[in-house]
Amino acid sequence: MNVLKTIYELRARAVRRGGGVRTDWKDLMGGPPMQRWKRIGEVFEGIGRPWATMGAVACRLYKPERTTKDIDILIRARDRASIEESLARSGFTKSRDLAFVNQPTWSGTAWTSGRGKRKLDVLSIQARWVDRALALAEENRDREGLRVLPFGYLVLTKIESMRGRDVADLTELLGVAIRLGHTEALERSRALVRRHLPDREEEFDQLLQLGEWEFAPE
Repeated sequence: MNVLKTIYELRARAVRRGGGVRTDWKDLMGGPPMQRWKRIGEVFEGIGRPWATMGAVACRLYKPERTTKDIDILIRARDRASIEESLARSGFTKSRDLAFVNQPTWSGTAWTSGRGKRKLDVLSIQARWVDRALALAEENRDREGLRVLPFGYLVLTKIESMRGRDVADLTELLGVAIRLGHTEALERSRALVRRHLPDREEEFDQLLQLGEWEFAPE
């Protein structure tokens, strides 16, 4: 992935110069949410189908929160029709179908709340791991009670997506996990990448190194 290679090389140069270590990450974790999405969670709990947050909103359970314009919800592909009907009944308006040029197994639709203040992307991924990940997410909740993809599966989706902001998120996800000593979570992540994206394990290693550099002990 060219964007990752470029970032990796630039970061390696910065490390050789002795700069760029994050020191503020602990202060940015554990406080009240910067953005609140509880209402979305309540809607999906009412629908009664398996679901989990992914993307930036999910990441805040594992690393410092960043702002985002929408919330991404992963569902099972076979539940799409019934969930979309329920969203429409709950006052949401479908705005468009989502296109995933580099992820042929991904599909989704974008929605807005009745007043347009909340944006929601409903996504499905045709992959063997989805049912397991959504089942585990039921017990994996953030401070607002939202279901969150377990760490390893979130890493898996970010690697498959691999846009510029995904690289930044992955660097923080893996770097914080390293600093917190979450060795088992990192090993599970590697195992998931090796099983479901075997040609991307080298990228996982590069991201792991970026995270280690970014969050090196002061």
